[in-house]
Amino acid sequence: MRNLIDIIKEMEQVNESPEEVRSEIVDRVQNMSDEQDLTDVLKYTNRFNIKQDVSQFANLRKYKDVVSKVLLKSLANANLPADQVRDFLKKLSTDGIINTGVLLTPGVPHSIDSIIDSNYRSEFDAIKGDLYTQLGGKHTGEKGSVGNGEFLLSIMSPKINRSGGGAGDLDIDGTTVELKAGKNGRIGPEGTQQLYGRFKREFLPVIEKLVPEKASLATNPADFNLTRLPFFTEFFETEHNVKEALSHMLKMIYPDYDTRSIADIVVGGGGVINKDELKSEMLKASYSSYQKAKGFDGIMIMNADVTTFLYINTPEQMAKAASSLGAILPRWEDKQSDSIKVSLLKGSAIPAEPIPAVINEPPDNIQASAGGVAAEPLGTKNTMGRTYRDKSRNKT
Repeated sequence: MRNLIDIIKEMEQVNESPEEVRSEIVDRVQNMSDEQDLTDVLKYTNRFNIKQDVSQFANLRKYKDVVSKVLLKSLANANLPADQVRDFLKKLSTDGIINTGVLLTPGVPHSIDSIIDSNYRSEFDAIKGDLYTQLGGKHTGEKGSVGNGEFLLSIMSPKINRSGGGAGDLDIDGTTVELKAGKNGRIGPEGTQQLYGRFKREFLPVIEKLVPEKASLATNPADFNLTRLPFFTEFFETEHNVKEALSHMLKMIYPDYDTRSIADIVVGGGGVINKDELKSEMLKASYSSYQKAKGFDGIMIMNADVTTFLYINTPEQMAKAASSLGAILPRWEDKQSDSIKVSLLKGSAIPAEPIPAVINEPPDNIQASAGGVAAEPLGTKNTMGRTYRDKSRNKT
């Protein structure tokens, strides 16, 4: 009996004929004494019961077998009645359950209650985890980068389709959208603009020009990361020097952007760098560079719990949304490209009433403004304790 249960647990798809399934269950079920064994077989029979409906849906949407298998297994494990599953799949095949008008309202973090048809919320919650974690490039075997969340959103509405190699990851009702799901979605210039390995060659000469007497102390590039803003200010001493150094460092990240304008905005009297303004301006520059390279209409940022969404379609909106976003800035020791890594902060979504049906136009009363809690402080901790050491120790 245990062998049968193990086989059932491992199966991704039902392959037996109805006669074979019926005979196997009749022969075995009478001897079952373990409750978990019975539960496993019931899940298996439920999977068989809805297999044809899932296959028809997958064929209609032209999904590969692996997508069909994950969807089938997830729906069966949710223990939803077959009639409820069929109604859910019919809805996905026709109108879908996502309010694309609200989803594409720019600059406003929305909760899932504002986006998903409330009549199908329980079905969505039951399967979203599997579809998010089990359907990506490494799972589907597709060429190119297929990020988590792309299949999930496309399954939920026929108006959302994967781009198939065009601009953006998704086409949402005619709008090309780059999806950044979960933690640390990268936004920035195309190509390899990483700071790593460029300190001595490109930034040390700036130090030698601005504060030549301190050049010998600049041996640790990490000291000049933008998370150590008090150190940056103290090291370069004057407002002029701080602006020059910051502008040069940012130019290494954004070669086609006016980085001096950023420095003029964020550096105040005494060379003090405003961490919030720096975050906003770098998000703005990153969006601008990224959109120029990729050619999409906007970026959709979604948290890993699939509960909050934020659509951005201009650099200015990205800057205004800074308070809703966590941002990890480029570092000298980061060997990957110099992109900002963004994620939605908890509590950033605006309160919203559940929407009972799918609407294709955004409500008139929604304003495109950023909301949410404050971002993690960048560069607020003073770590000056090891700023300057003896030259003999060869560290800063």
